[in-house]
Amino acid sequence: MSSIPQKHLDEKAFVDCVQRFFSKHQVGRLLARCNGMKEKGVSPVSLLRYKLSNIFVGRSMYMQQRTGSFKEEFSKNTFYRFLNSAKTNWLRFTSLLAADIVNRDIKGLTNDSRKNVFIIDDSLFNRTSCRKTELGSKVFDHTDMHFKKGFRMLTLSWSDGNTLIPVNSCLLASAKDTNIIGPVKNFDNRTLAGKRRKLARTKAPEAMLNLIGECHSLSYDALTAHVAIVFTRYMLFAMEQRQNEDQRTLGKLFFLLVDEMADITFNRSLGILMAALMASLQEILKLSDEQLTAFTADFEARLPEYLRNALHPEIAMA
Repeated sequence: MSSIPQKHLDEKAFVDCVQRFFSKHQVGRLLARCNGMKEKGVSPVSLLRYKLSNIFVGRSMYMQQRTGSFKEEFSKNTFYRFLNSAKTNWLRFTSLLAADIVNRDIKGLTNDSRKNVFIIDDSLFNRTSCRKTELGSKVFDHTDMHFKKGFRMLTLSWSDGNTLIPVNSCLLASAKDTNIIGPVKNFDNRTLAGKRRKLARTKAPEAMLNLIGECHSLSYDALTAHVAIVFTRYMLFAMEQRQNEDQRTLGKLFFLLVDEMADITFNRSLGILMAALMASLQEILKLSDEQLTAFTADFEARLPEYLRNALHPEIAMA
């Protein structure tokens, strides 16, 4: 009897996981509510499912077609028309999907007194070249205080202290015409495509209010679709992780007998950061155990007292 390769098992397990996720949250209906319609008779759900799963195959669509491993029933042109569609409201799609996940799967796992939060993040969406990328801009990176090519990605997420669910996002181009590198296309501002591009040129605080109220692609619509699909993939993983870690998801008996997951503490968060820092130092600088111990002692001695106490609560309580 021949053995099944582990890679095949992993891919099949992920495909089954995606199928369960799509069925439970009725992703097809949500996509239809956001104008995600058929392309040449091909269901948008099958296109979205392929895009979600493709990252684990290890080959792009182009390489799959070259090697004969592409088994889907749609063409490359159909797939790219789906991503480039200016009619699909991806912001609304991720918002509806996030709301369904939170209300159906997460909120019931904690009591009403749990403080849930919205988290706002402003990160760089870097592009190596923007000459052909629609609205590609020179944007200021606050991390290293330099201008870079790409977009600022404004993100809104929801969390209950254990699970993070991305809600929606906006790729912000520069509000200054002189900083725009890529082509600028004109659309009627009454259309979804026009409103999407108008939002991209607004200031971050104003764009954030719009979010709360509501790759390699060159078109702004395809970039928006790419971010939405990455968000969907992250939501799927977040729910898989929660179901693996939270015993209350196993059924009513476990829900009644098991305490809800506690919020991650400041001490625990700081400990995770310190462990990651030590691991990176050892991996990159090849420090010996003695050198690492000396570095840790010197580093902690320079920290404020409250941070030292957080790292070593047993000493602070003594």
